[in-house]
Amino acid sequence: MYISKITLLILCILTLSACSSDNSNGSSDEPAGSNNTVDTIPNSFEFVPRDGVDINTLIESEAITVTGISGVIPIAISGGQYSINGREFTEVVGSVSNGDFLSVRVFSSDLYSTQTSTKITLGTQSYGFSVMTKAGDSTPDIFIFKEKHNLQTNAWVSSNLITVTGINTHASISIVNGEYSINNGIFSNSLKTINPGDTVVIRLTTSAEWLTTTEAVLTIGGVSSSFLATTSQSMNWSTPIPIESNEKSISYYRSFVDAHGDALIVMKVGERDPDLMIRRYNQLSGWGIMDTLDSSGKVSYISSISGDSLGNLLVVWVNDGKYIANTFNKKKNAWGTVIELAYYSAPDRFTISQPVIIDNRFYLLTSEKKGFNANHFLRSFHIDEGWSSAKEVYPGGSSDINTVTYISLYVDAQKQLHILWNDFLSPNTRLLYTKQAPAPENWQHAQLLSGTAISSREFIEDSQGVYIIFKNDKTNIAMHQPDKSISITRFSPYIDYRQVGDQLFFFAETDDGITKNIFSHQYSRQNGLSEAEVIRSLDNCIGEGMAREAIEVDAIGNIAIAWMSCKNDGIWANVYRKGKGWKIAQRLDVSAVLTGNPHIQMHVDNNNTFFAFWPTFTHTTKGVLANSRYTVGEQSWSAESVIDSSSTGLSYYYNAVNNSDGIHVLWNKKPHSTYGTYLQSHYNYLEGWTFNQVLAPSSGVDYPDSREAPGIIKLHSGRMLALMPWYTGTSMDLFASEYK
Repeated sequence: MYISKITLLILCILTLSACSSDNSNGSSDEPAGSNNTVDTIPNSFEFVPRDGVDINTLIESEAITVTGISGVIPIAISGGQYSINGREFTEVVGSVSNGDFLSVRVFSSDLYSTQTSTKITLGTQSYGFSVMTKAGDSTPDIFIFKEKHNLQTNAWVSSNLITVTGINTHASISIVNGEYSINNGIFSNSLKTINPGDTVVIRLTTSAEWLTTTEAVLTIGGVSSSFLATTSQSMNWSTPIPIESNEKSISYYRSFVDAHGDALIVMKVGERDPDLMIRRYNQLSGWGIMDTLDSSGKVSYISSISGDSLGNLLVVWVNDGKYIANTFNKKKNAWGTVIELAYYSAPDRFTISQPVIIDNRFYLLTSEKKGFNANHFLRSFHIDEGWSSAKEVYPGGSSDINTVTYISLYVDAQKQLHILWNDFLSPNTRLLYTKQAPAPENWQHAQLLSGTAISSREFIEDSQGVYIIFKNDKTNIAMHQPDKSISITRFSPYIDYRQVGDQLFFFAETDDGITKNIFSHQYSRQNGLSEAEVIRSLDNCIGEGMAREAIEVDAIGNIAIAWMSCKNDGIWANVYRKGKGWKIAQRLDVSAVLTGNPHIQMHVDNNNTFFAFWPTFTHTTKGVLANSRYTVGEQSWSAESVIDSSSTGLSYYYNAVNNSDGIHVLWNKKPHSTYGTYLQSHYNYLEGWTFNQVLAPSSGVDYPDSREAPGIIKLHSGRMLALMPWYTGTSMDLFASEYK
């Protein structure tokens, strides 16, 4: 039975083989594929890899067409997303058909020179798509530190600010013989890394020898640059000499430094029949002879001194109720002809603007009241052309102004002239404005900016042009822009403001009888006015909140403000760090009891260090001059330091300036029973405050408010002049000491 089955099977196979041989010519009547099987294997394809792509970026492949399959097959992906026929990308398992368009995408790595890939599976077959990020560039563009000269010995000096460009990844940073600060941070000399767009300042210590260069080398990503700092010749204050050599009393003086670094001292000499005298100080040849500008014996007031970029000068003064002017030709080294500009006093009531200069041409604006109208006239002077004729700034000849009480002239970046003036109409003062269009002598009609009382007013210019800010009552600041007017309320009578780039910072106070807040607003045309930010909150505070405040802005855009917040509450300060906001207010003085209203001064030096100065008067000490300083990199105020340690006399007046070798302070030490003396102190960054040097003679000093106060004038090449009015009991002299 078993054998017969095998035999039968063999016979069947042979029969089928024979049939197959008979149909080998392909003439079968059955169509191909009639078995209804599904082809799940697509024709071969590949996604082209992508090289040199940005880091951390979605990178999409090109689209391919799916072919070679029948029916629908599953599709899945890992490490990326896919899109069919342009539809939304997804990572969810789906299906694909013959003829569909397919693309994939994947996030590139957040590291340079790094590959990322995704795998997509169609049916039973898998395909890949890979992307390679571009190579990291840690070699920056060339950066340059400017050399500095005429520096003090053994002093810290900082470079200009540079911005790191040309890299797309972090780079190493190191320094030899100095320290660096990244993004206004703490100075360091250790090896670190820096990122694209970071800013860097470096500093070094100058040599202990005069006329010696010190070098610091900063290296970023293999690129190096040197910062060279050279000390000056040995400099010190000379013995003071009197400027006026005719032994006449000086009743008024003003100083000016021209474009070449020469100092000019213009003096009203003589009490009963005063003349106008001038004396020049040249840094190489010293003091020149005394020149006479006006010998009429009728000089009453020096209005202004101004100079162009060539060293030519314009001096305006008042003589017998008239504005008088004279000019100095630098080439000829000679004064010109005196001219009369306008009347000064009643009944015609003239006012005059401070001069402005465009392309070495001086411009002056005068206003003359006649009857019920006021006429405004523009005059100009060029050293090669002389004085122009007076031109009215309004078409039509006059304005309906009763009495002009204030007038101001301003030049913007496009060299257009702007005029602002007050017009008194009892009981209010109106503020009016006009400007000169680009065409010469084409003046626009005046705009009425405010019809209420006006106090402070100023032209502000930012990247979008000029606008005007003014205080039109005790609690209101207003701004006029070309297309709108803005009112800022809730301010107290104590209002101050500073411009930093395109931003304005307002400072004021509020007082509800219990809590007094010192606060700040920020304003820009783009963002408008910010909410008030409290700088310090004072509970149960008595007295003037922002009396005698001092505000200073450094070259980076940081702001320091110091104030005597309340009586018996000491000197306080706060700092706005650009991009980081206000710190917590800090008390600067350590006096147990502070009486009086000390005048505060704030200065910022070449290293963006803030210096606050104030005299203190306590029950135990008659008077000392104190100081605290804030270093932005170290982000803190120093402990109070006493500049004048003497316990007798008062630090009656002081003036501080920053020079290439540090901070210099001039002040008057005045005992109660006698006239005082002038002293000078110097702050060196490594040694601190140096010896208090007596500059002026000891016979006595005094200076009424009617003249320019004593102070230090900065010249070129690190030189300075200390000007000191000197009262001997019968006459007033003006002494000068040279720092050379």
